[in-house]
Amino acid sequence: MKQIRRFLQFKHKLPLGLDIACGTGLSSKALGLISEKVIACDGSSHMLHHAIANEHISYFLKDENQLEFEENSFDIISIASGIHWMDTKKIFQTCENLLKPKAWLLIYDHRILHEQTFLKGWYEDYFLQEYPAPARNKTEVQTELSEHLAFIKEEKFVHEISFQTESFVQYLCTQSNVLSLVQSGTSTFEEIEQKLREELRVFFKDDNTSIPIDFKYQYQLIRRI
Repeated sequence: MKQIRRFLQFKHKLPLGLDIACGTGLSSKALGLISEKVIACDGSSHMLHHAIANEHISYFLKDENQLEFEENSFDIISIASGIHWMDTKKIFQTCENLLKPKAWLLIYDHRILHEQTFLKGWYEDYFLQEYPAPARNKTEVQTELSEHLAFIKEEKFVHEISFQTESFVQYLCTQSNVLSLVQSGTSTFEEIEQKLREELRVFFKDDNTSIPIDFKYQYQLIRRI
């Protein structure tokens, strides 16, 4: 968000933002850095149950097909780690309708940088095998934008985040790999959390040990014209 704010040269926060597929609200909190008020929507009641409380964020149980808000009402819309689950042509048309003229659509995602982290072997050989990733849509944003959305900028970078055992377990449990398994009834979050804690003991000496992990980020900035 700091990079977005720097690029757009915001002097003040935007009045109203919409965060689609907000999950537990981390992306909504981030959007709040550049928006005075945030409307946050997700289709998972479990995610929203754990959402971050914030007086500037209002949460709604709505997936991307249920965004019945007034047209031309948002100054910015963000979709974090969610566009690959959506019908892109449909969601782009929805965003076009909801955005004010000259307002912004921000699409961004991240992944653990396997090649540069101590978790390379464990993440690929254990986590992705035990919790395989569901099929995703391959999205070519620039070729699927609706008529009045213009591609402005794309940027990729690496960012380091330090985790302790519990925070990393909780992060992993927000991944679609885990969610799909829980939703299928095969396992529960509590069972998966315990397994992950046991698996990660070899890397984290104790509960207070912090380990830096590299993440690869990318964002795409689009404008309503």
